[in-house]
Amino acid sequence: MNIQELIQKITDITIWKKGDQRAPHKPLLLLYVLSQYRQGHERLFNYGTEIEAPLFDLLNRFGPQRNHYYPNMPFWRLQRDGFWQLTNIENCINNNKPSKEPTSKQLTSCQVYGGFDEPTYQYLTKHPLIINQLAEKILNQHFPESVQENLINQLEFDFTDFYRQRDPKFRQLVLRAYNYQCAICGYDLRHDSVSIGLEAAHVKWKQHGGPCIVNNGLALCSLHHSAFDM
Repeated sequence: MNIQELIQKITDITIWKKGDQRAPHKPLLLLYVLSQYRQGHERLFNYGTEIEAPLFDLLNRFGPQRNHYYPNMPFWRLQRDGFWQLTNIENCINNNKPSKEPTSKQLTSCQVYGGFDEPTYQYLTKHPLIINQLAEKILNQHFPESVQENLINQLEFDFTDFYRQRDPKFRQLVLRAYNYQCAICGYDLRHDSVSIGLEAAHVKWKQHGGPCIVNNGLALCSLHHSAFDM
């Protein structure tokens, strides 16, 4: 096990996709677990008492709007990605329909635990700084910048250096196209002719192939940029 192998496993997790839609369920679960490992949590988490409620809250805050959220799904499905382990699952498996995933109620009643497998956990324990590297990888791969900042604060990650690659030409072109005003509320505060709190938002996220061109941009104040990305 080394950092490159672990990063590759995290990069290769399977994500539900439909067109430009992507499910952030597994990335949110991994970020939560990594944040808890930073604070000294043991390897495995009890689904019912330690995962269901906080993951539901993260899905509600940072996931796409849904009538229902199912934190049981990423918790169960991550075991297919090669580094996630579940215990006490025997009584949760439907022998008549073994492919059917257990519900949150079943995972809770069966006292199912989950977390990184033993070799990966031991590696993280010996190299705790790698936890931040993995979290940064997940953030950069699956979330736009404004959401990244909110997640960092929510999960209390302490990144001393969290650099983002921004294209200054993209911001300049987009703000000029919108006459240096927020496309939603018209906010246009300036100081010495310099726009303050006005940002260039990608319509299609840059992380998912959105180009840095005017037709893929919106001039938004920081508040509406964050709301738009969410």
